[in-house]
Amino acid sequence: MLVSSVPDNPAPRQSLDQCAAIYARVSTKDQADNGYSLPKQVQTCLKLAHQEGYTVPDTHIFVDDYTGTSLNRPQFTKLRGLVRQRLVQAVFVFDLDRLSRKLAHQLLLSEEFEQADVALRIVTMPDRATTPEAHMLVNMRGVFAEYERYKILERTRDGLYGRANEGFPISNTVPLGYRFLRHGEEKCPACGKSGTKKKKSGCYVIDEEEAALVRRIFTMYVEGGHAMLAIAKQLTLECLPTPRDRREKGPQRKYRPGVWHSPMIQRVLTSETYVGRMYYGKRENLPKNPDTGKRPPCRRRPKEEWVLIQVPMIIEEATFADAQVQAERNAQNSRRNRKNDYLLINARLRCGQCTRAMRWVFNQKGGAYCCTGHRYLNETPCRGRVSATTLEEHVWQRFVYTLRHPEIIAAQLEDLKQATGSQQNDQRRDRRGFEAQLARCAHDLKKWEDAYEEDVITLMDFKEKKAMIDARRASIEQELTKLGEQQRHLEYIDVKRIEIADYCQRVSSRLKKYSRDEKREALEMFDIRRYPE
Repeated sequence: MLVSSVPDNPAPRQSLDQCAAIYARVSTKDQADNGYSLPKQVQTCLKLAHQEGYTVPDTHIFVDDYTGTSLNRPQFTKLRGLVRQRLVQAVFVFDLDRLSRKLAHQLLLSEEFEQADVALRIVTMPDRATTPEAHMLVNMRGVFAEYERYKILERTRDGLYGRANEGFPISNTVPLGYRFLRHGEEKCPACGKSGTKKKKSGCYVIDEEEAALVRRIFTMYVEGGHAMLAIAKQLTLECLPTPRDRREKGPQRKYRPGVWHSPMIQRVLTSETYVGRMYYGKRENLPKNPDTGKRPPCRRRPKEEWVLIQVPMIIEEATFADAQVQAERNAQNSRRNRKNDYLLINARLRCGQCTRAMRWVFNQKGGAYCCTGHRYLNETPCRGRVSATTLEEHVWQRFVYTLRHPEIIAAQLEDLKQATGSQQNDQRRDRRGFEAQLARCAHDLKKWEDAYEEDVITLMDFKEKKAMIDARRASIEQELTKLGEQQRHLEYIDVKRIEIADYCQRVSSRLKKYSRDEKREALEMFDIRRYPE
């Protein structure tokens, strides 16, 4: 591991054409913009490089404002590319934790630089020795850097929870309708609290202009009955600034300024902040996956672990509750949740013209059934579309009437039995004939087997005769199976007549209270199919 620092009496190198690179890093963009440590890092590294005889082109100075716990940094990735290509002979870093705050990453990078024969020069290291003691010191510094990182996170988390428990809002984004009032050394006129130079704090105060917009959104949704998308379109037409338009910093825009969309409206309508309850600690970050290096989605904490922060109220509790009820009602009636909310499933509705299945489609009037066939079949135009509300009510009323008069079903079953009763003798006769043919097939097969054994026919002839007999036997067995199904159907009618009479007697008093799923089961039990004219 080639690690060293500024020696007491640096000796210049003999060759002055050695090329080096400098890497500097801070953890946040604020530190990078305000120049808390970047200039010092770069200047110190540049001074050491010149003392040791290295030249550092401007293109070889790399600066990042990323966390030191990840190796996926834009400028650092470019630096590693130069090292792999051996385009530099040394890399200068102010301190080891600027390279990485994880010991495992430091060991990986040190090995990577050593394999490329690139010297890693650390300004704050005590000497340039490569003895085992020097390696141990470097590793110990890496351990302490990683430990310091975890302590920083712990102190930051404890500090944020402490401020939340004291009632100070903790949020980088101020909700629509409020503005953040930073506390001075004197008491705040809004909340009566004060801050200090070391302890920065503040509170939310109502922005009357934006609060009026929040109240208008709730009114349009609860009293006006407008959908979230309709509200977003209306606010966009009026060119009103969005919550995103108020931010000076933030992620890259997806929409141009003044464009509202449904998630914005949803966040306003579902935020308890507007009824005076703001929560901190609702979610917690999970550790990264060591295999992929990606962080899984945040985990939602139980509500009893949330920290309540009181803020000024903009919306009344009753209005907010009505908005949640309206949102739940809209979700139940939405198209994505009603895609199977129809009665005649499994192609039970057939077109009266072309007999093709009719599918259910959504519309604002409760849906409709449309023919799946071509609109013209054999020059006869299909009707094409039937109102689902009217048709389903008609089918169910006819079904209820039939169940309340079981004699209608019994009469139809009796007519069916009489119509098929005359076929029973034919079935018995056909069965005897098929069974005789099966016996004939067995006799013929035995005959040809004997002929082959006596060398009367060749093996090729025997295979041909056997294939013909097997095909004839398969056809006969298929016909016998059909006869068996017909016989079971006749026996089923006798049993079904008793079951249907009992079922009609049991459910006749509860038919009006049937849910849609129960109606589907009833129609499926009787195998009801409808052909609208």
